[in-house]
Amino acid sequence: YTLLFKILHKKYYDDYGLKITYKQFEHSGVSETRNNLLRMATADYVMFCDCDDMFYNVGGLMTIIKQINKKPFDLLHSQYIEERINKRTNDRYMVLKERNNQVIHGRVFNRLFLINNNIWWNKELTVHEDSYFNFLADEVADPNKIVYIKNPFYLWKYRKDSVCRKNEYYMQQTYDKLIKSNTCLVEELVKRGYVEKASEFVYMMTVSTFFDTVTTPDELQAKASYSLTITQGSGTVVTVKKGNTTLTSGATIHAGDVLTITVTGGTLKVNNETFT
Repeated sequence: YTLLFKILHKKYYDDYGLKITYKQFEHSGVSETRNNLLRMATADYVMFCDCDDMFYNVGGLMTIIKQINKKPFDLLHSQYIEERINKRTNDRYMVLKERNNQVIHGRVFNRLFLINNNIWWNKELTVHEDSYFNFLADEVADPNKIVYIKNPFYLWKYRKDSVCRKNEYYMQQTYDKLIKSNTCLVEELVKRGYVEKASEFVYMMTVSTFFDTVTTPDELQAKASYSLTITQGSGTVVTVKKGNTTLTSGATIHAGDVLTITVTGGTLKVNNETFT
């Protein structure tokens, strides 16, 4: 990282006169790292960007600056671009995404607004930390000082090793962490005296969870996966196909998969039931 910074420093700082500060902290999690950077910041506005993301185009920064000059704000949020990959062709494509409190993408904050209102990242949260911070900032901010623009300037890059990209059941498997994030937010709102807002948030999250996050028993069953085991007796040949693909023992199958099983010279037993 130090070498990379020296290369970037030479290329951009020397050529363009940009003020770039590189700071390496002891590992303390994403939330506390962002807090440390916020404490170091001196600019009027701050933006939190994941290390593998970028501005959508060369005009991204100018979009923000134009809005600052037009109407100073405490909080700005916008649509953003998500980069996805076609798993069949491996081609990448872009999707326009609406603002979303679950992610920090496409948001800019007035630094003093955050500091003066004691809005910090909750260092106890390592998953779903964005939703806590976003909701808290939204609730505390003066509605007249919140700006929304449609022009996307943030690109959420695709990275195959990203935790929430490589696991399609990420939300279900981190649901306990989402509950912790929501609980921390409700406690913080109550502590600040926003009891009515806390109640509204609890109701909203309950309804949202019921319709958007929690799956039905049938859906949960459909997501169950199993390891296929094929046992053949002497003189018996068993062929298992999923579509045009022949499966062997150890292959992963899912509830709801349609399998074609051919047995020659014997019988088939599934869950202790025998078929000829």
